[in-house]
Amino acid sequence: MWVCLDCNRSYSDHCKCEKCGVSVVNIPLFLCGNTQCIATSNKSTKWKRPSDIRSKKIRREEIPGFDVFGALPKHVRILIYGKYGSGKSTFVLKFINEVSKSSWRGKAIYVSAEEGVESATLQQKLEQQKIDSANLIIVDNIDDMWEAVRDEDAHNVV
Repeated sequence: MWVCLDCNRSYSDHCKCEKCGVSVVNIPLFLCGNTQCIATSNKSTKWKRPSDIRSKKIRREEIPGFDVFGALPKHVRILIYGKYGSGKSTFVLKFINEVSKSSWRGKAIYVSAEEGVESATLQQKLEQQKIDSANLIIVDNIDDMWEAVRDEDAHNVV
């Protein structure tokens, strides 16, 4: 199956997305584990000049309570690292909850692979941190994550 990650439409073959016009291409097999990989948008990866980048309008939005990041563009990758027990999962769960409540980012997925969706620890974190967004989907494995990306039109994954 092929999926446009810009708008999450599914296709049976490589093509241009009928909804947004973005071409879809394979993600390497090791990322998804399927022989017919879920696809990612074929954005231009050619070199750019500073003037090209400066002239592009990039939609940004502040995430309430996380102004340390400034205004975040739609396509962003942030690395969170630290020692065991330092609060990485707690921080990320709060962050993705706020992202899922934002005006234009849409649904979000939290992959709780370490704790699992049935754990008392995760339940306690959700209660203590008042995690309550209806747009937040919690999964505990990669297969469920890809399914949620496709079926729930979720654009944000941590």
